[in-house]
Amino acid sequence: MITNIKIKNFKALRDRDIGMSNLNVFTGLNGMGKSTLLQALILLRQSRKNNFEELILKDIIELGTFRDIICESRLKNKDILSFELDWKDKSKLLVERKYEKSLSEEKVLKGSILKENHQDKSLFAEASFKYLSAHRIKPQDSYNTNLSKVKNGELGNEGEFAPHFFNLNSNEEIPIKELAFNDEDSVFSLEHQVNSWMSVISPKIQVHTEIIKGQSIRLSYSYKTKSAFTSQYTPQNAGFGLTYVFSVLVAILSAKKGDVIILENPESHLHPKGQSELARLMALAAKNSVQIFCETHSDHILYGVRIAIKEHDINKDETRIYYIDRDKDEHFSVPHCVEVDENGRMDRDSKEYFLDYENHLDKLLG
Repeated sequence: MITNIKIKNFKALRDRDIGMSNLNVFTGLNGMGKSTLLQALILLRQSRKNNFEELILKDIIELGTFRDIICESRLKNKDILSFELDWKDKSKLLVERKYEKSLSEEKVLKGSILKENHQDKSLFAEASFKYLSAHRIKPQDSYNTNLSKVKNGELGNEGEFAPHFFNLNSNEEIPIKELAFNDEDSVFSLEHQVNSWMSVISPKIQVHTEIIKGQSIRLSYSYKTKSAFTSQYTPQNAGFGLTYVFSVLVAILSAKKGDVIILENPESHLHPKGQSELARLMALAAKNSVQIFCETHSDHILYGVRIAIKEHDINKDETRIYYIDRDKDEHFSVPHCVEVDENGRMDRDSKEYFLDYENHLDKLLG
């Protein structure tokens, strides 16, 4: 498990040392640098392919050129781009690059420093890492299949292989039984648990998948009535949020202890109750040693995490909530760690980052 990340001169992060835990949630206004923290981890993952001989800027995510990722507000004569990761087992990874600019070229000088073995880390292992971008699969007639990727546990960066993964593993038990929707549940199949968690978002829903023409797969939904099930509805004829959250649920419920999951805006297109329950599932997974990094704009995700702390679904020390702000004078990000006690309450200093909700209440009640 990653316990700390130190970043210098990457995009809006000029020089930051950020502690991590099981569940890491990043929030703040648009354009403040929330995505930058997630991108730093993904950049290291995709650069591992060549043992960090160079930073790979176009793979899982596309970051443009080196000029695009070097901090514009870096200190004078400080053109070093640096990433340092610490793990719970005391191993460490340090990657440094120097930015050089001439009339004809920009290049990254070699010279990464690696300390101890990092090859077995979940951030770099294929089967132990999942990333779902904010741009996930939309409702459509069918989805592509990819047997080799699905057998390796991959869902695709947009969740595009989640329907195929679900179809192939629907009868397999989820690896972490503690993620079952109901404590008294005795059925732990992926199909049953995805349907159970989906039912919070859309009551009595059932998810169906069917291989068609060998190269694609159909996703559909039906609803349980008093005596039977309705017809199966295509994603285009069901709520948009159902398909958007489907891959998120599959990613979390299929995770093993020690896995790493990076989620961008998992709350998109969900009713507030569904957002809060999704936060509870994230907390349960993190409590059971799945490390989650989540960017969100949702008050309900944040409240859900705090309620999970209060209800002992996760310990306060197993969570980190960061509000990302910007320096008042220069263009670089300032992460503020939000202190939450064992009852899910924020300290007074942290409350000032979340005044919008209280301001709205004051206007309604005033």
